[in-house]
Amino acid sequence: MRSIRRLRLRRELQRAAFERAKKSGKRVLVDFGGNWCPDCRILAGVMDLPAVKSFVETHYEVAAVDVGYFNRNLPVVNRMGVQKLRGV
Repeated sequence: MRSIRRLRLRRELQRAAFERAKKSGKRVLVDFGGNWCPDCRILAGVMDLPAVKSFVETHYEVAAVDVGYFNRNLPVVNRMGVQKLRGV
C-alpha cells in the first residue's frame, strides 16, 4: 500500500514538473537514475554545482525518475520513448 502511495506521489511530482514547464516556457529535463548508480550520483553532484544548478533552474524544470535496478517506473521510461537505459 505504501509503495502505491509513493508511486502516485512520484507521478504527481513528474506531472507537476511538466505543468510548471508549460506555464513558464521552460523545457523539461528528465533525470532517469538511482542512488545505487555511481554515474547517477556523480551527475547529481555536478547538477548541484552552483553554476550548473543556476543554469538548469533558469532553463529547465527537472523531473527525476528513479528506475531502481532498471525495474522501477518502466512505464514512465517507455512513455518517454527511451529504448534502453544506459549510464551517463
